[in-house]
Amino acid sequence: MKKLLTIIILAVSAYSLTACSGARSSCESGSDDGNEGSGNEAEYPVPTVHKLGEITNRLAGDGCDWVIDFYDPKNNEADPESKMPMNLTAAYQKNGLKVSVKYRLSRAVEKCKGVAPIIIDHIKIVE
Repeated sequence: MKKLLTIIILAVSAYSLTACSGARSSCESGSDDGNEGSGNEAEYPVPTVHKLGEITNRLAGDGCDWVIDFYDPKNNEADPESKMPMNLTAAYQKNGLKVSVKYRLSRAVEKCKGVAPIIIDHIKIVE
């Protein structure tokens, strides 16, 4: 019985080693989850969006620090979705500030329900 168990363990170990010998496999050590700086940007491009919006802290009680409510500039109606900037600097943390934002979706976990986190690439105050 011990011999059989030893043979099974060796077989499973040998299989694991051969399964991980490919050029790109899930057995590699370290994490390559596609975050910035991982070198995956060309392989998995993240689309950039450019919109007009208004910075607000109306969801502060729900765990959101600052959000941007985006609106259609033609009729000034708010979009159904707000976004939570992960890198909004203190200079732009003003309730009611109208901005033009170029951003991309972040892979960070949502802090507040229904509000997608974003990374701001460019932001400009709109008069």
